[in-house]
Amino acid sequence: MFDTSIDMSLVFDMLVEICLPMTPIFQTRCQYAVVSLNGFIYVLGGVFDDFNEIGDIERFDPSTEEWELVSSMVPMSLSEAVAMNGYIYAIGHVKGESNPIMMVQVYDSASDMWSSVSAPKLFRPEITAVAFRGHLYLIGGDVFDSAPRSAEEYDPEKDVWIPMPDLPVAHLLPRAIVLKDVLIVYEENLVHRSCGGNIPPVYWDSENRTWHIIHESSPLRMIHMYRICTITEPNIIKGIVKQNRLESKRWVKSPFA
Repeated sequence: MFDTSIDMSLVFDMLVEICLPMTPIFQTRCQYAVVSLNGFIYVLGGVFDDFNEIGDIERFDPSTEEWELVSSMVPMSLSEAVAMNGYIYAIGHVKGESNPIMMVQVYDSASDMWSSVSAPKLFRPEITAVAFRGHLYLIGGDVFDSAPRSAEEYDPEKDVWIPMPDLPVAHLLPRAIVLKDVLIVYEENLVHRSCGGNIPPVYWDSENRTWHIIHESSPLRMIHMYRICTITEPNIIKGIVKQNRLESKRWVKSPFA
């Protein structure tokens, strides 16, 4: 967790269940992205106080607890960054143009180099992006205060963007998650929900290439109330299980299982 305005970074220890201080990042920045790749944490993009875009990329090594600068990307207004297939995909757009254009830059950590790939066909300055089955999906996006239902799929092997059918409902602040090999899009604008807005989550049927609204009886209907954290480190999982057994906690099956 990072807050560059007060020069503070925190890490949550899942075994002792407390937040501990960590070395702050070098650059004070706003509207940046944080991505985990190959055991490292990358902080990229964002803007300075004068709203100029930042191209510097910082990488944190948990084994040494130190930050280092890696190759910079072309400065752009960053919307999303996603780790996929061993690369980091940064999606944004270039300002200052008479007709602003979308841009996608890809970082290869093995060579420490950035490259550009094909840009999405639709201009959407604020989108949600998610990796699913080796492809990149861009969903929604605030365009001139409207909430489009459009989505696009990127095939990295062919370097092409594939049109997708519109979502059955528009999301004001869409977020996407992959849960048990299912791509789910949900509404994260809780203010809208508190005012009576009821935007149901939807899931993508990749075989039939159609969107479906999640039924009201499904526990996934409340997916916006949860944050899913995937733990892959065996020692962490063993430590949590051992600790819970010592505390005589009762295990129950998750409704998402």
